[in-house]
Amino acid sequence: RILNDRGVIVYLGAESHLTTAENDPNGLRVVVNGKTAQFTNDDDPCSLRTTVPGKLVRYLVHDGDFIESGHAYAEIEVMKMILQLKTTLSGTVTLKALAGTAVPAGKVLASIEPVDGSQIVHPDLFEHPWAMTEPPTVAPNLKGAIKMLYNVSQGYHYPPDTVEGEIKAAVNEISISCYTPLSALGLDFEVPAAEDVDNKSRLVFLIKYFLEQYWAVEAPFDTQHEDVALLALCKTHATDLPVVKDIMSSHYSNDKVLLALALVAIVEEKKLMPQVKGIMEKIAQLQNFRHNRLVLSAKRMLRAMRLPEPEVMIQELRDQLARDTDMKELLFEGKYTTRFIKLLLQDEDPKVRQGALDLLVRRNYTTFELKNIDIVQKDVCMLARWSHTLSPTMAASEHHVAMETFADMGKGDEPIKGKLEWGLMFVFDTVDSVLDNFEREIMQYILQDSDLCTNPSVVEIMVQDAESSGTMVPRLEELMATKAQVFLTQTGCSRVTFRFANRSFFTFRRACQFKEDVVFRDVAPTLAWFMELSRLSNYTLEAYPLKGRGARVYYGREKAGLRDKPL
Repeated sequence: RILNDRGVIVYLGAESHLTTAENDPNGLRVVVNGKTAQFTNDDDPCSLRTTVPGKLVRYLVHDGDFIESGHAYAEIEVMKMILQLKTTLSGTVTLKALAGTAVPAGKVLASIEPVDGSQIVHPDLFEHPWAMTEPPTVAPNLKGAIKMLYNVSQGYHYPPDTVEGEIKAAVNEISISCYTPLSALGLDFEVPAAEDVDNKSRLVFLIKYFLEQYWAVEAPFDTQHEDVALLALCKTHATDLPVVKDIMSSHYSNDKVLLALALVAIVEEKKLMPQVKGIMEKIAQLQNFRHNRLVLSAKRMLRAMRLPEPEVMIQELRDQLARDTDMKELLFEGKYTTRFIKLLLQDEDPKVRQGALDLLVRRNYTTFELKNIDIVQKDVCMLARWSHTLSPTMAASEHHVAMETFADMGKGDEPIKGKLEWGLMFVFDTVDSVLDNFEREIMQYILQDSDLCTNPSVVEIMVQDAESSGTMVPRLEELMATKAQVFLTQTGCSRVTFRFANRSFFTFRRACQFKEDVVFRDVAPTLAWFMELSRLSNYTLEAYPLKGRGARVYYGREKAGLRDKPL
């Protein structure tokens, strides 16, 4: 940790050392706990230097002269005294400075090319192995880990390229080695006897202690300017101002965030959420952006504590689907995620499977007023069929087209305002099942339904047991190429979307002649509709992949021919 007087507190070998360092003409001078060590610069006898500052009065030799070892080559004036500088080698001299000028200590005044190069002694590289020490026992390991975490919380600096790994190693050490009583380790802080009973109580105490330290340091600076917070701290600790210095050192350290995140990970791994709920509620209230990752982790943990275990929630949802619970009530609760619903699509009870598909459609199209949701259980797949009235926001979109205030809207995704749009969702187990039954189960169903042939419609095909690696399955792409003409001429379908178990989406649009539109890749159909991507049809778009599926980034360049200088 760096001190105000440029000193540094170094933690090494389970001990703290106060150090200072200063460069001088002869090298580096380091003071460790009051003891001085001088690290001299490499001694090059061919460079003739002055060891003291002064004025170069004159040279006693000319440039290029030969000089014997031990003879003087220059005179300098130091405190009204004349000193002669002598060489330790015999050779030819090359002058490097001007007579009559001031020279600092360490200044090279001349160089010499020795007659006998063997007179110059070079240092040898140390190549011997270091003595191996015995590994510390469990107690020193645990003490060292706790000391390391304590130092991070106090603002000590560690090498940036290794600090995260060291923090994780120390946190892992305390998570597995807390069977040693903490009171016997001689720590820098007190451990209540009630918290030093067993492994779990010790681990919980350490986690809470370091998280409390984090909150205590950051809370005063969270919602007010740093100068105001510092003044308040100085008033609070007027009789003990070094405490303020320690708080500021800790506040300026960003390594504390890594420590807190590592502790939160251990809390989740060991399922210690109830024991640390109090401090998590405090951390969740922090507002400064530097705490964002930690605050999000704390809020996620608090939300998880309010919910039962996933297995319990799945069983609870299954029971509600089995007894004909109102779907709107389940949807309003917002309690069951898409992952839970999709798991029940493979339930052994047909009633539960059909209810899960009904709920999945309602959840995906939650902002639409769905009508006439019909669920059909077939031998090889399940089918959901629904309809909804187009959103009034379509009028605003059409206004943009008429006013030409933005790019023209693409055709195929935006049906005529006021009509019904129909939707189909097929659920298959495997890709092979889709290929084998595409003509019989999908195409024939669409072609035999007058509503789907004469009105706009969207088709989703979910494959439960397949996961995409980021690219479309070639066999499905070939299948869509063979069926594109039928979709274009005999149906009102505006898009076909293949949906895989890992939330990958591949959309084939009428506007693209039912070829995959990579701009819509991995975008849920309803999200694509609300993003109004079709309004960017005058642009060539490139989608940037993101880890999160709730946001999209595109780089667009206006297509040629629309204006003199494309945007």
